[in-house]
Amino acid sequence: MMKKKNIFNFLFNFFAYILAVGFIYFTFYSQIPMLQRRTLFFALLFFGYFYLWNSYRSSFRLFQGIVGKSRNEILKNSLFIILYWLPFSWMMMLYLILNIAGLEKLIGTVFFTFLGIGQALVICVFVVFLPVVFYDLTTFFIKHIKVKNALSTSQITDKRKLILKYLWIPFLCLILISAWGMIWGSANLKIHQVELVSHHPAFKENSLKIVHISDLHVSSFNKIEDLDQIVSTINAQKPDIVFFTGDLVHYSAKEVIDYLPVLKRINSKFGVFSVLGNHDYARYYPYKNESLRLADVQKLKYYQESIGWTVLTNENLKIPLLHDSDSLVIAGIDYWNNDRMFINEGNVEATFSGIQDSSYVIFMSHNPKIWKYLKKKNLHANLTLSGHTHGMQVGWMTECCRWSPASLIYKEWGGLYKNPEKEEQYLYVNVGLATVSIPFRIGVYPEITVITIHYKK
Repeated sequence: MMKKKNIFNFLFNFFAYILAVGFIYFTFYSQIPMLQRRTLFFALLFFGYFYLWNSYRSSFRLFQGIVGKSRNEILKNSLFIILYWLPFSWMMMLYLILNIAGLEKLIGTVFFTFLGIGQALVICVFVVFLPVVFYDLTTFFIKHIKVKNALSTSQITDKRKLILKYLWIPFLCLILISAWGMIWGSANLKIHQVELVSHHPAFKENSLKIVHISDLHVSSFNKIEDLDQIVSTINAQKPDIVFFTGDLVHYSAKEVIDYLPVLKRINSKFGVFSVLGNHDYARYYPYKNESLRLADVQKLKYYQESIGWTVLTNENLKIPLLHDSDSLVIAGIDYWNNDRMFINEGNVEATFSGIQDSSYVIFMSHNPKIWKYLKKKNLHANLTLSGHTHGMQVGWMTECCRWSPASLIYKEWGGLYKNPEKEEQYLYVNVGLATVSIPFRIGVYPEITVITIHYKK
């Protein structure tokens, strides 16, 4: 009888798991096509969620009848079951709403903030699942080899129950940290000052003050006033020039319309220059055909140009600082990518076409991975500005130590990097101003970068 019950529980959980993963895949397929690959990430999260649930169910006999159990015990178990499945149910319910309402109606609303909170809670459950599976794997290994003084089956069960019993402590800590990151961390704007020196005569009489911003994802701001404060902070730096390195929107060009009057307020001596990020190509929006997507991209360029921004698409232009022989060249490439995760829109040859070795070149690329390619091909770019990584919105950035999970994917994920083989070749990766997917930042805060280039003989 017990064996049949175990088989039934396994099959029930297996089909529930497959159904949940399949539902997420269908949601991405129908609403956000570019996120279909993230189904694997959710499959891993859900595995942890179901595994941990079955650990509690089997260890504490949560569904083994009510005979012999006190009223308080029944109430406690019922409350635990409800609270355990609440984050998962919350997230799945919001994905159901996304399917029913459609992406277009939900853009610019607080819906994605709530969805992000649900995803954060599910991730917290996955994190506390890790010590349980580690313990199970360790004890499984020990049980199947002859080890002297190995724990008995009852001892293993007791220790496992003890681990499960106190997992609420790290889970509660993760919830509090996440809440702190949502309420305070995501609004903790940092201004990073960077001083560079150059032998180029363009800076001989006057230093150049640059403000570098990236990854606005304007629809992630629930209040226009929040963006207005960022613009005021930018203007307070009194920049000579402003660079924006992509991801102005998240899904489509229409997101930026309400924010254009605020963005138009950005002031600088030489103007605002921008490039497109991966989100700016409307590939995360379920357009029915390619012509509609391309029209959306053109709209986004038009909106930026309508407020006085210069959008560089695989091209460069010259800005005389003193006279024509001492020029600053600004080059900007469309989204460049060297792996299969996203279509490559960039054209390096066209971007650097006609640039003289005598020019000082500031190069904008949303993806910092291009810096390795630049060094390999020995392309002329004195200062490369990038974004894209967000520093994965988690980590720490201090003078003595910098680390983020982003470092597992991007060798250069945040801050200033110098090419040791060249005297004047730098990369700065801005970790962005907005949040994506999960509405918090912990240790890697919204950033405005102020880069001042001084002349040195």
